[in-house]
Amino acid sequence: MLLREAGVEGDLELLAHTLLGYLETPLVRHLLTDRDMSVERLEAGWDALVARLAGAA
Repeated sequence: MLLREAGVEGDLELLAHTLLGYLETPLVRHLLTDRDMSVERLEAGWDALVARLAGAA
């Protein structure tokens, strides 16, 4: 619903799952511990992903 309200076009169900997948605990843990990424980098990546998606509207 939020994607639709933001004017995003496309397969909204798949886009919603993709966005939520980015926040899955196992992925975040893997990126932080196994890939040595910083929390700041993950936050910046999330912000960029959302901004690009919203900007595509």
